[in-house]
Parts: sequence; structure tokens; C-alpha cells
Amino acid sequence: MARKAPLPKLGPKVRASEAAPAVLAARLADVRHQEPALARAQPAPDAVHDMRVAARRLRAALKLFELPDSLGAEVKRLQDSLGAVRDVQVQAEWLAKALRTLPANDRAAIAGLRLRLVQRLDPLGASLQQELLRWRTATVPLLAQAGRAAGSKRRLGGKRFRRQLQRRLRRVLRSFAQFEKSDLPSIAHRLRIAAKKLRYEAELFEEARPKTARALVKRLQPLRKSLGDLHDADVRISLLEQQIGVTPAADGALRRLAGRERGVRRRLASTVRRAIGRWG
Repeated sequence: MARKAPLPKLGPKVRASEAAPAVLAARLADVRHQEPALARAQPAPDAVHDMRVAARRLRAALKLFELPDSLGAEVKRLQDSLGAVRDVQVQAEWLAKALRTLPANDRAAIAGLRLRLVQRLDPLGASLQQELLRWRTATVPLLAQAGRAAGSKRRLGGKRFRRQLQRRLRRVLRSFAQFEKSDLPSIAHRLRIAAKKLRYEAELFEEARPKTARALVKRLQPLRKSLGDLHDADVRISLLEQQIGVTPAADGALRRLAGRERGVRRRLASTVRRAIGRWG
């Protein structure tokens, strides 16, 4: 699980001007905690994942305290670079597992796809190193300065912050309705992102409204897990379909594996619907 630095006691009456520096410093520290593990050309998958989660939490804090969008965009640059590496790592790991379950005549084709995928990690890792350099030298000083200057007289447990969280919740509920009409990958993706943003903002209210925030985070967990699994299946199917025609001799193996994954996807979509149904 991604590191989450503890915060000082922040009750519902604490003003944003007091809470913002502490929250932002903690969330920035979480991102920076992963920097040594990412100094290698091929960073460990867990470190990439944990820094990506920490970056999302930092962006949620910037949004909550209404800091300039330009700061969020700087953090997103790092998050996107991490995501590019992480996505390839995940798919390469999945293909390695899939190879053990495939018939012998399909293995060479899928092994070739995995090799091409792994070869993409070197340039993606180099891009990530450049982005980490920019992060350390340019973005971190900006964020440290913004944390000291952030905040307002609004109270952390006040109406303004509660309404902000309620708006996030309404977006998730609207996405529920859209998914129940159609489970297209684009719709599932929007629901997954809305649920993630709600989760990270809810975490920020744990000090001010602990019972409400923790209950919401706990209730989101099975839904987020199901949506994450569904997203992974969509990425896998897209990856396989994009490779059809590249090496015609491999097309049969790619189509068979894609067909198998579409069956997995149907089951996962049903799991998401059941998770939605439990929200009542």
C-alpha cells in the first residue's frame, strides 16, 4: 500500500489556512518518499505504483484548497509519466502469466508481443527520469512555497468543503446511471476516475469528519477494485486488438486471447453492476 504520512490533529473547526500547509506538506512528502526507489533506469513496479497514488493524493489536496490549476498540472505531468511506465509493466506481467495458460501453438506469438512491450520500457524509463528531474528542480519548490501560502478562513468541516465532497459524490452517482445503461470502456473509465477522485477527497476529510469520511472510503473500496479489474481487461483487449495485422502469422493467437479476455470482461462488468447495486 502507498505510504500515507500522518497529519497533525485537524478537527472540523480548523481553518483552511491552518490545515492546508500541514496537509500539502504531508502529501508532498509521500511523493518524495518514493524518489530514491525510482532513481534506477528500470524502477520496481511497486515503487512506480506507490508514487503514482501519492501524486493523485497530492493533486486532490491541491484541488481541495483551491490552489492554482497550474500546480495540479505540474503534478499531473509526473503522474502521467509514471502511468506510462506502470501500464506497460502491468501488461507485460499479465502476458507473462497468460503465456503459462496458452496452448503451445499460440505461445510464440504472444511471447513476441510481450517482448515488443518490454522493449518499450527503456525509452519510457528514460522519459520518467527526465520528468523526475523536472519534478525535483522545478515543481517541488513551487509546491513547497504554495503550501506555506495556501488556505483561507473557511473551516475544514464547514459547508463549503462538505458541498465540494457532495458534488464529487453526485458525479459518481450520475456515472452509476450511465454505466447501468451501457458498460462501454469509455463509460467505465469515467466512472473509475470519478470514484478515485471521490476516494482521495474523502480521505482528506478523515480528520474533520472521521466517521463519514472513513465510511465512504470503506464503501468505495469494493467498487474501486472491481472498476480497476474491469479497466485492466479493457486495456488488455485494446492491446491485443491493436496488434492484429502487425504480424499476420500471430493474428489467430491474438484473436483467441482477445476473445478469452472479452469473456473475462463480461464477468467483471457484472461484478461492477453488483457493486453499484449495493449502494442502493
